[in-house]
Amino acid sequence: GVCPEIVLALQIAEQIYKDNGVELVITSLNDSKHMAGSLHYVGKAADLRTRDILINRREEIKNKIAIALGNEFDVILEADHIHLEFQT
Repeated sequence: GVCPEIVLALQIAEQIYKDNGVELVITSLNDSKHMAGSLHYVGKAADLRTRDILINRREEIKNKIAIALGNEFDVILEADHIHLEFQT
C-alpha cells in the first residue's frame, strides 16, 4: 500500500501541476525497480513525470511542491521526474 501522507502529497502536487497548466502523471509508486532500501518499496515515495513541464520551469515547480509539503518530505528534481518521499 501507499502511506496516507503520500496520498495527500500527490493531491497537493496535482493542484500545483494544474495551477501551472500541466496534468500530473505518476510514473512510479511502490512498483518498478529502485535502489535497495528505497522508500518506494514501503509506499513512502512517488515519482512525478516532468517531460510535460518546460525545462526552465521544472525547478520552480519542484520548489513549489517542496514548500507546500514542508520539511517532512524530500522533493528532488531528477533527470526525467520529480521524486518525492515522506521522511519518517
